[in-house]
Amino acid sequence: MMQYITNGSIKYIVEEAKKRGYHVEFIDKDLYYIQSEKEKIYFHHEISEKSSAFGYKICKAKHLTKIFLNLASISTPEGKVFSTVDYEKALSYAKDQGFNKIIMKPNSGMKGRDVFINIDSEEAFEAAYKAILSGDDEVIVEKKFLGQEYRVWATQKKALAVINRIPANVTGDGVHSISKLIEIKNEDKRRTDNDLSPLRKIRVDQHVLKFLEKQELSLEYVPKAKEKIYLRENSNLATGGDSLNITDIAHKSVLDLAVKAINSIPGLLYGGVDFMTTDITKEQTKDSYSIIEINASAGISSCHAPAVGPSVNAAAEILNIVFGEK
Repeated sequence: MMQYITNGSIKYIVEEAKKRGYHVEFIDKDLYYIQSEKEKIYFHHEISEKSSAFGYKICKAKHLTKIFLNLASISTPEGKVFSTVDYEKALSYAKDQGFNKIIMKPNSGMKGRDVFINIDSEEAFEAAYKAILSGDDEVIVEKKFLGQEYRVWATQKKALAVINRIPANVTGDGVHSISKLIEIKNEDKRRTDNDLSPLRKIRVDQHVLKFLEKQELSLEYVPKAKEKIYLRENSNLATGGDSLNITDIAHKSVLDLAVKAINSIPGLLYGGVDFMTTDITKEQTKDSYSIIEINASAGISSCHAPAVGPSVNAAAEILNIVFGEK
């Protein structure tokens, strides 16, 4: 069997399939099939041939996702999408909202790349706009929702895990600099540069340096004992964030809304719902939460191996759905 296990999702699905006695065969990078006694099903990453191409396309375009969520009476952030030739319109819209009240991101971006949260001037807006368009055809400018962000991994029938994703950070000990604390945190064997890893190493780049500068900090700063220093604006795990499974404290309405969100996208069998709320423990109202986007190709590593909290076997649920079991 050719081995092309390139990320955690594939790893956990293959392991679960073999545990069940299924045959697994890779035919190309990230492309493989799983064969039970009854049928053979092809997968790309964690998406199977039974998944809807339409649903995947809707999720890939964030503005389309919001349309379908709104049709299902699900709260989303107010915003607009702009192309290369729409800069002046985008700038005008941002000024009307207030630079400090918007975020900017690519319409089809993934893994938290090129998401700009703290826009504080026209110059910063222009720089962000250009950066996003260097890798995407469209820019989304939307109002900030003030709350905590979570990834809810859900199917059409139930929510399996609520993961609190915390931006890359270090906690001071009163002795070491931020730079050294990053080195120490990266010594955790679970943190690697490999996509198979449930946790990634924290890498110092221009985003980190600029975010520290905004906090009037530098890599040489020595945080006080127990002082937490955030290194990035976004909470994506691929950029060194931490994952905490807090499903046990999430209110049932959060789980219900995540399931409703999955069902709002035609043909979507399962995925990751990016959920923001003012309080995850309370019943949600239309003003207390906002669903930012849905990821049709949502990694399941944080379900199986969160930094803190119990493991959830999302791979088993995927196979149950795809093979029509249980």
